[in-house]
Amino acid sequence: MVLNNMENNVPKNRIAWIDNNRLFAILCVILYHSSQLVDNKVYFGWIIESFNMPLFFFLSGFTSEKSLLNISGFKGLYDFVKKRFVRIMLPCIFVSMLIFQKPCSYWFLLTLFYYLVAFAGLKYICGRCKLGDAVLYILFALLTFIKMPVIGNNQEFVWIFTLGIIASKYKIFDMFRTLKPSKQIQISIVLLTCWICLLPFYESFYIQKIYDLLRTGSFHTFLLRQIMAFSFVIGCCIYYLNKRNYITRISEWGGQTMGMYIVHVTILKWCEKYNVVYTASDPIVGDLMQLLAFALLTIITLIIVRILRLWRWTNFLVLGNKLR
Repeated sequence: MVLNNMENNVPKNRIAWIDNNRLFAILCVILYHSSQLVDNKVYFGWIIESFNMPLFFFLSGFTSEKSLLNISGFKGLYDFVKKRFVRIMLPCIFVSMLIFQKPCSYWFLLTLFYYLVAFAGLKYICGRCKLGDAVLYILFALLTFIKMPVIGNNQEFVWIFTLGIIASKYKIFDMFRTLKPSKQIQISIVLLTCWICLLPFYESFYIQKIYDLLRTGSFHTFLLRQIMAFSFVIGCCIYYLNKRNYITRISEWGGQTMGMYIVHVTILKWCEKYNVVYTASDPIVGDLMQLLAFALLTIITLIIVRILRLWRWTNFLVLGNKLR
């Protein structure tokens, strides 16, 4: 009875374990970005970098599966793109133009929109040509090798996004629901241990792009990064799946990750503009200052998001929530 009551605390149309994953992911992003505020001799951001964006793209693919695979005609394609443009790109363009006088200052949102539109377009084409979903997944995965003029290393996360769609379509996590919680934890630990073991061999997603790896014959680096990302993402999802009846009071914030992303990046860009950086002479002091910067940045972000949610137009134009 207690667990059922806790489940009832989750807002309608929200899935607690997904929102808890999203909240964890955005907090890791803020912690990663808080290093911009501290000039430290020791940098640990590469650990977060190895999994935070893959986790976001996997969850985005997972939650978009039904909308993407239900596209059956041009009207369905048009409606999907229009809704995603309003939800993702409109806030992105509005805030970028208002604050920075640039069309887009948020590479993650631009890349996510690109993935969604590309997959939707391929779904429409495959539907017209009567091709199966397997062909659709292969065609979309091939975008990994097509260089597009988009900010960031956008091609690298195509595979993990596709895996998110597949995991949702074939209800992969439903299989884990039938297992005992202790068994779920064991599987989660094994996968996360795999990620930890591979971590010393990690090479940045953002420094060596796949085109450079193919040119130098280092394709194994790409595969290693994908295995690491997959291990952490699935292990993390199973862990929160096991904890799906808990932490539901903060699940609501997991539904505000887009707004939290836009707000905290905007704050950091203002800090960069006015050169707000603390120089740490000692690594330990630098780590402590980064944790302090992370705490302050998170609190300020949550306060601003909470304020913006009070007005329907800021809630819509900045946070990307539905216009009510």
